[in-house]
Amino acid sequence: MAAQGSHLPSHLPIAMSSRPARLGLLVPAAVDGVSWLATFEAALAAQTRFWGGAGNLIFPLGADFTEHEVFWALADVFDPDAFVVYAPTLAEMERLEPKFYAKTIGEYEEKVGGKEGGERFIADARDDVVLDLQPRPEQIEVIKQRLAPLRARFAGGERLESFNGSSAAGWPFTDVADFAELPEAIGTPLAPELGQSQHLLATALRGRVPEAFATVLRDRDVAVGEYQVAPSDLNTFVRGRQGAGEPPFPWALSEIGLGLFRSGPLFEAPASVVVGDDPWDFSLFYALKRLGGLAWWLPSWLAADPLYLATVSQAVRHDAAAEGREVLVISASDPEAREAALSGLAGLSGQRSPRVADWREAIPVDPLRVSGLDGEGRSKLVQVFDGEVLELDTAIPRLPSTVPETQMRWISEVSSREWTPIRHPALGERLLPVIAADSGLARTSREGVSYFAMGALTFSGASLEGSVRRPNLRPLGLVEQLRTVLEPSGWGFAVSDKGIYARESMNLFGGFDQLCAALLDPAVRKLLDAYTADPSPGPKLSQDRRRYLIWAHFEELLGEDAAAVVRPLQDAGVLTQGVILKCARCRQRAWHRSGVVTDAFTCERCDLTQPADRQAWFDTDEPILSYRMAEVLFQLLSNNGELPLLAAREHFEGATRPAGRGFELELKTPEGEGWEVDIFRSDGPRLWIGEASKSGRFDAAKLAFLSRLAEAVNAYGVLLATSLPAWPDATKANAERAFPGSWPKLALRAGVRTAPMPEVQAED
Repeated sequence: MAAQGSHLPSHLPIAMSSRPARLGLLVPAAVDGVSWLATFEAALAAQTRFWGGAGNLIFPLGADFTEHEVFWALADVFDPDAFVVYAPTLAEMERLEPKFYAKTIGEYEEKVGGKEGGERFIADARDDVVLDLQPRPEQIEVIKQRLAPLRARFAGGERLESFNGSSAAGWPFTDVADFAELPEAIGTPLAPELGQSQHLLATALRGRVPEAFATVLRDRDVAVGEYQVAPSDLNTFVRGRQGAGEPPFPWALSEIGLGLFRSGPLFEAPASVVVGDDPWDFSLFYALKRLGGLAWWLPSWLAADPLYLATVSQAVRHDAAAEGREVLVISASDPEAREAALSGLAGLSGQRSPRVADWREAIPVDPLRVSGLDGEGRSKLVQVFDGEVLELDTAIPRLPSTVPETQMRWISEVSSREWTPIRHPALGERLLPVIAADSGLARTSREGVSYFAMGALTFSGASLEGSVRRPNLRPLGLVEQLRTVLEPSGWGFAVSDKGIYARESMNLFGGFDQLCAALLDPAVRKLLDAYTADPSPGPKLSQDRRRYLIWAHFEELLGEDAAAVVRPLQDAGVLTQGVILKCARCRQRAWHRSGVVTDAFTCERCDLTQPADRQAWFDTDEPILSYRMAEVLFQLLSNNGELPLLAAREHFEGATRPAGRGFELELKTPEGEGWEVDIFRSDGPRLWIGEASKSGRFDAAKLAFLSRLAEAVNAYGVLLATSLPAWPDATKANAERAFPGSWPKLALRAGVRTAPMPEVQAED
């Protein structure tokens, strides 16, 4: 993609895949009389009925959950397509809070006991939702803005959908009960004798079939057996092993036709021991287990069990070592508990002994992903015609299947190793224009663009191939994505003069990376600086106040390397060859491009056309060739335009996800306040905005403007950069006040290198 996103490629490599919708479970964690361990267990058990439910993540629903950094870190990497709230029924309360259940049933029996239909009334009442807590509207709104989930089923924007162990999987999820391929038997583990933490852990690792779903499965001729989990069974679960003769466990239902995939190195993520008794600690453990493959939970209740502690020690020693994983001991809630847990993991030493770490270190860069076994497509080069890829080849899962076929619900995902849009709720349908605007059926995701695959209308007897959407794709560059986001909200948007200089300079060198490499190349930079610096060997003409160098100057600057440096710059148009001629009438000395000088030339000041003769070239035997630097590059360097480019290069060095770039954009709020913003850089779906300053200082009003802009474009991060070796204390304090939270992230980068490293002289 072009550096400023102004041009589209003629071809684009894309891959298509199919997968279940990813779901974030919000579970009430502070209900009087109900343990969060029990509600979490029941919520996870209910996910057995969701295709892909084993891979969904769980979060505590509390008054401040959207202010919790763990929530945003996990949600950003997991990238859910939807959020739902666990709302238990009265029947589930029998397990969660027996006293509440007995009291409520007793009240019902007192009212209807002995009356006709009373028993039926009480049976039906067991399916009533008795706890339906919801996030506040502003919390829902911030989730929508930052994570861009599918929006079609937000209930008026004020509520999230709810689920429980009695309900079928709703849109956009496939209900496992509809599968044509179901096992003959399922074994569902129960661990009430071992305590709530063991019961939760057993369900997290194996799943559990809720009573209502078990009834549905039995109607489908699936035998559902319950067995009590012994301590030895739990340890087998922890090690991820299947017991001899053990029937498929409940999570196997939700994993039919699915596999785990990772785009990055196989064992890049560390293994983690998560310490702590808080629901956020469990959420962190469960997420790292699903996204990284190896994680163990160590609350105080289980740490006191010698057998469980020994099992975790063995897993750390053997399982992590077998995969070459570093082991981190972390906590979301209790950093002090990490040291005690580390000492409790007895006998762990050697090259890969665990170490205490911040939980942020454990978040995988490239997480494990759940995807259809037949739907993980390979990249295919497709043509971009008039700005669009026509009729995407929507991936269709071959397994499982439903009865009827069109009951299947899945997400089709478009990804490319060269292009990923930023994640913003305004972009989904704009990038897939065939899908109706504001339908909520498409979103920009962590991998690319995702959309609900089934068409709006399905017909009885229709095949999946005949029912799926095949939308066009419009792969907008970053600048056009920003324009799409901002202009409908009343923001003014334009590329500034400095932005054009940056864009055209990149085009001269062949791209952003090539321009930055040239600016940091000692030989190239010495030559370029000779055109902008004083003193310089070349003359500065009054005609345009520009310097012009001849080949002798190049040799003076670069020695025998002159030809190797100058020729590529000349071929790229960075340097242009011409001659300096003197007008016979107005006496101006001016440079003229070689191609426009023949036997005559025209003076640009007095418009006299005259012979190109000995007098015009200053009485020398032959005219001397001079070289001019491209004006856009001169303007870039003269206005310190290299600092934002090199700051972005340095900050994102080593990033592997597709990048979009924009520099020096002029923006205005709907009220007319305007500023030029230096840096726009996408790292996959994450958008960073930023400013660069040689002085290390920023106007308070500019920081306030950046904060408002970050909210408007849903910036993941704000980068402030300076070439000074350190930031002034006042600037750091002002920046931290302007960006106090974890979203957007604030990065203060000092010491940005804007010139080549000085050459080190070898000692004799």
